[in-house]
Amino acid sequence: MEVIISDGQNVIIGKWKKKCCALLFTILCATLNFVEAIMEKQNITLSLPKSVLRRMKILAAQRQSSVSRLLTQAVEKMIEEETEYEPARKRQATLLEKGFNLGFRKPASRNELHER
Repeated sequence: MEVIISDGQNVIIGKWKKKCCALLFTILCATLNFVEAIMEKQNITLSLPKSVLRRMKILAAQRQSSVSRLLTQAVEKMIEEETEYEPARKRQATLLEKGFNLGFRKPASRNELHER
């Protein structure tokens, strides 16, 4: 099957023309439906100040998303950052305990110091 993308708008598959956006939208919807089907969800009750909720709804609309999806992304990001923090902190503490070679060489004697 030969796929040719002509002017960025149309996809030609064999002899049929389909709008690129429609095809991509179909693929995206199928992917999202699959992901949502395998992810078990749990509803929660959340109390937010009205001003925060209003601004969140505006932000969700601007991003063509939902309040639920925005909150899910924010919580997932916090969890990811938290789980990455502890191993990174341990690695850095180990490096500090080991120390770094800065090229310092202790002088042999007091006289060698004053010769400089």
